Amino acid sequence: MPENEVYEDLLELKYSKLSHLKEYWKVSKAALIFRAKSIGTIDENKFKALYFDLSRYKERKNEKGFVQIEAPRFINEIIDYYENTANYTLDELLEFLSIGKEDYLRYFKNSKYRTLVTPKTNVFSLKSYSMN
Repeated sequence: MPENEVYEDLLELKYSKLSHLKEYWKVSKAALIFRAKSIGTIDENKFKALYFDLSRYKERKNEKGFVQIEAPRFINEIIDYYENTANYTLDELLEFLSIGKEDYLRYFKNSKYRTLVTPKTNVFSLKSYSMN
């Protein structure tokens, strides 16, 4: 939350405002309280009081309210660029993204590398066993 954008919203912060701000900023109530303290819109006493309210209303672990998480819009275009324009190899992409091969192929279904990887199977060939 950029200070210049959130500052006004966190002035005179009250517990009753947290649900609305949580929905608007798409962060937890605890994050809003911490941010208010870090940019100086509340003092230490107000910070403690708001955290006390989170506990009193049993929201320290499971906050009320819902934050809609947006689906990533451009990730497939970015992956396509790195695979086809920048010509990254699969190993380079895996290292760059710090992700395993199975996860990469599961998340990026349009990857050109899906056709290069043979699927795992539980079937084995009987030709490798001799009948002596």
